Amino acid sequence: MTQQRPGKPALALVTLALACAGLPAAHAADATWKPAKPIKLIVAYPAGGPVDQMARAFSNEMANELGQPVIVDNRGGASGSLGANFVRRAEPDGYTISLIMDAHTIVPSLIKDAGYRPLEDFTPIGLVTRAPMAIGVNAQRPYKTFRDVAEAARAKPRSASYGVSQGTLGSLVMLQLQRLGNFELLNVPYKGAAPALQDALGGQIDMVVGFPSKVMPYIQSKQMRALAVTSKERSKDLPDVPTLGEQGFGEIDWSGWMGLAGPAGMPPAIVQRYSSVLKKVLSEPAVIERFNAAGMPVAFSDPPAFAKFMASETAYWNKVIVDGKLAASN
Repeated sequence: MTQQRPGKPALALVTLALACAGLPAAHAADATWKPAKPIKLIVAYPAGGPVDQMARAFSNEMANELGQPVIVDNRGGASGSLGANFVRRAEPDGYTISLIMDAHTIVPSLIKDAGYRPLEDFTPIGLVTRAPMAIGVNAQRPYKTFRDVAEAARAKPRSASYGVSQGTLGSLVMLQLQRLGNFELLNVPYKGAAPALQDALGGQIDMVVGFPSKVMPYIQSKQMRALAVTSKERSKDLPDVPTLGEQGFGEIDWSGWMGLAGPAGMPPAIVQRYSSVLKKVLSEPAVIERFNAAGMPVAFSDPPAFAKFMASETAYWNKVIVDGKLAASN
């Protein structure tokens, strides 16, 4: 059950990546663009959530480098579609950018009326952070590993429950694991990660899936137990927790991520200016410390590399959704 990215993304995705590959040619002009007014950094999720927290972790440093305020603007709703469409419709003049996450490349395949194309309607600027997901369970439950959950669910389908926000990477991770392992869990949908976590702590559901930083405090307080991480290697935050691969689910490497993007058609010089600023900001010790404290280590990449990464993610999860006929059930 090896899980590998497709070798050849769809033609449109390849075209996008190749187009972005020319961006470094504008490097000589990367210092020429100087914004003349404040910049909106759109977060397509509510204030206080993980994307909002990460946006605020480096927005002030970006403002210092650019010489203009970088204002975090929360436009949550519709699994991120509201914020994504706001950015899609914005002028590509550099004054509207967005901190997107993994769900950006997933939602249009799950929701027919999402209204945006994750690649063609946006200009990739750079990857910001990448981290594995962790599956956590209420400590009062008998499961010690995720393999225990799978075995119990094979013996008695839907006997174990989990809570996720629909249209997120976590929701696809759990659905894909059920397909790979041939078992069925009870899916309890939530509007956000926080209420799902609270219900897991309260015993209303068994499990949640999210970034390690979200479950770490409850693991340390013995309220939860980590069953698995979704990366190929063990997480440094949870070194004693086996990967899904170690538990017999194949060569899985599913990570959550966040990155900067703007509307389609941003001039290369502006994109390169943002890339240079982002690289510098993400190398600052204070910013690195904030990211590490949130369990989201810095993972910078330039525009061409980010474009290729987004293309790979879009192609992979679209195939998962189509093959599993998941769009109709989400």
